Amino acid sequence: MQLVEVLYERRTGAVPVLSRELAEPGNRRAAPDASAATCALTDTSARSTLEAAMRWSTGYVVAVAMGAAFTAVGGAAAQVEPGDRLGRMAVVRGTVATADHKLFDTCDPVILTSGRYERRCGVVPHVNRLFIGYGLFAPTRKIAQVWAGTTWKAWFDGHPLALSAFGSSDRTLYAFPPAGGKNVTLREWRVMLVGATRGRHAIRYRAHDASGTIDATWRFTVAAR
Repeated sequence: MQLVEVLYERRTGAVPVLSRELAEPGNRRAAPDASAATCALTDTSARSTLEAAMRWSTGYVVAVAMGAAFTAVGGAAAQVEPGDRLGRMAVVRGTVATADHKLFDTCDPVILTSGRYERRCGVVPHVNRLFIGYGLFAPTRKIAQVWAGTTWKAWFDGHPLALSAFGSSDRTLYAFPPAGGKNVTLREWRVMLVGATRGRHAIRYRAHDASGTIDATWRFTVAAR
């Protein structure tokens, strides 16, 4: 697998980038000659039994609720969807045409072999709309096939992104060197960061196809205003 903002199959000529039941007190048979004191004692015992059962029942419900809470906490993190906020930043749908800066103009997107990568980028200018979408490119006639055969996952600052909710868009790369100087179509995820805060951030994309997996993380720093 190759990655250059898309996954690429060399064979095809495409270039990659990349209630529990509660027991009730038993029925009591009244003693014909039972004294008032005996009856009072029996009633008190019944009440104690019922109160204990209620305490047990309440405790059981609380335990179930707490168990559900722990299950939720321990489960998969909720995916970030368009319009969600991460602190003071918003993650929205967007394209290169509406961005003030493209992250991969600062970071090197080209990866030619499967594997895991960690890359450090230069300082990214402080802008309002920072495009952080990534994808793959291929000859126009093959882009749909290559894209359909690739599965993606992505994380921004450790938060998983619901990529399918953001959708993708195409643009043409003219005389693109990694494509042998040919024109190709680049299909990329429409992920835009609005109000990126100064300091360190990381974007990670994982792309998998029949030829392998590319798992790449780019770490960058947004400049102060």
